[in-house]
Amino acid sequence: EAERERQEKEATRRTEREYELAMENVSRYEAEKDYEQMSSWADIALSHKPNDPSATDKKEQALRLLATQKEVIRQYNTLMQRAKTCFEEKRWNDAIAQCDMALELNPDSPEARRIKKESKQQLDTEKKVAELITRVDVFMAQKLYAKAIEELDKIKSLQPDNKEANERRKKIQEIYSSHNKTVQSLVDKFNSDNASGDYTEAIKVCEKLVELDSENTRQWAEKLERLKQQVEKLQEQRKHLESIKQKIDEADFHDQYEEVIKLCQDYLAICKEQRVSRLLEKAKKNLAKQNHEKEGSELVNKVKADISDGNFEEAERSLRILRRDHPELASELKSLNKRLFEEQEKFDKSNTREPVRNPVGFTHPRTDDFFNSEPQPNNSTKQNKRKKNPSTQKKSDDFFDEHQGDSIKSTSKRIDSTTNNDFNF
Repeated sequence: EAERERQEKEATRRTEREYELAMENVSRYEAEKDYEQMSSWADIALSHKPNDPSATDKKEQALRLLATQKEVIRQYNTLMQRAKTCFEEKRWNDAIAQCDMALELNPDSPEARRIKKESKQQLDTEKKVAELITRVDVFMAQKLYAKAIEELDKIKSLQPDNKEANERRKKIQEIYSSHNKTVQSLVDKFNSDNASGDYTEAIKVCEKLVELDSENTRQWAEKLERLKQQVEKLQEQRKHLESIKQKIDEADFHDQYEEVIKLCQDYLAICKEQRVSRLLEKAKKNLAKQNHEKEGSELVNKVKADISDGNFEEAERSLRILRRDHPELASELKSLNKRLFEEQEKFDKSNTREPVRNPVGFTHPRTDDFFNSEPQPNNSTKQNKRKKNPSTQKKSDDFFDEHQGDSIKSTSKRIDSTTNNDFNF
């Protein structure tokens, strides 16, 4: 039994060593991006430890990376084959595009870099030269000599030894130089007048260029038409601005500040003018003042209405707002406070009634059954009772006076809610 246990422990240790060795190889081949070997060693590790989480994860990872790598290699080979085909067929743009996609998959590919570089060189020479020659032919057909010469100069910068381009430039220059100075001087004058806003003079120069510059007749004719339209538009704009100015002055005269603000904003949206900007600011201030005064007037009217309706608390609240926001209405506020005080006092007096006293004792003997039922006292008793009556009467009066005093205190308390201090500002 002991021998069997020893053999099992030895087998376990051996299995553990083999497993660790396999996992070390998995990590090494993963770093080298050799995913086939990584997958194989992951299988070996699993053979020693079936269902081991680490080995299983590495196995799945190796399979995913291997599939991705194979797909990348396949795509790269396909793209390179297309790039070669495009290059042979002198489809330079397509060749460059295929190489760019191939380099995204394999940035260190020397073949892709070479094909791309050569394609660019071919594209930058043959294509540009061919396009420039075509443009020269078009400009010559339109008698646009200056532009034709510019295109031939570009060809010379790309291919200095291009004899055809050099010869054509010489011939065109001879044709162009005869009238170049005259036309150029008119062009300079036109540009100057147009830039400075002297459209009347620019129109005159443009009319001359339509006649003299045959290669640019259409261009100058279009510019001439645009200039005339621009001058007409400016004239209409001036009329419109003058109309707005008149409306601004009229609205300002009648203190219609909202209308002044709107008109000034419309004017400034078209044309910036300092006078109109000042009017706009002035109108804004006047409108704010007008609204402030209107608000104060409305509050004053509200206070008056609340006082008349007996809404004293609401009136006091409005008066607090007036004192806070409208100190310029000090005299009006003083009058309103006084009126509020007086109306409150009247209201409180009208609602404070003298308590009703029930007849007691000697004041109304018919209603006092107690004294009527008393036997007739002797003289001494009557005299004693007369002596006691004042005190009894006083006691009854104190009772009523006590309640009356509470009523007066209550009235005084309500009146004190508005004091003479409210009349002082």
